[in-house]
Amino acid sequence: MKRDAELGAVGKPHPRLEGPDKVSGRARYACDLRLPRQLYARVLRCPLPHARLSRIDTSRAEGLRAVHAVLSSANAPEIPWYDTSRLFDRELRFVGEEVAAVAAYLVSDAASFVSGIDVLVDGGMMQGLSARARARAGA
Repeated sequence: MKRDAELGAVGKPHPRLEGPDKVSGRARYACDLRLPRQLYARVLRCPLPHARLSRIDTSRAEGLRAVHAVLSSANAPEIPWYDTSRLFDRELRFVGEEVAAVAAYLVSDAASFVSGIDVLVDGGMMQGLSARARARAGA
């Protein structure tokens, strides 16, 4: 076994080769990549600490040409999520749980289309959804 004094790399300074690119802003990260036909997703999250979905209407978003896909409890596959639930479950257990997702070709489209999804929970319309959705439900 070599003694510490005989080791060539341990205890010596080593220049960070990526340092200048990082501090100057020239470094490229995975989030900087843009691929052809890249999709952007936005998720509609539950603003309530506990709720049960009565109805979800994604038809407006699904009918738009800029939307590639919409996932919700109505059409998502059975994907186990947390301990006893699934992704896009009809029983919402906490603030921020996933209700639906929209994938679109532009970030702005995904963000605006997800806000137009109509969601009815036991006891009324979820707060934090689009004003049009709340007005239509009489909230």
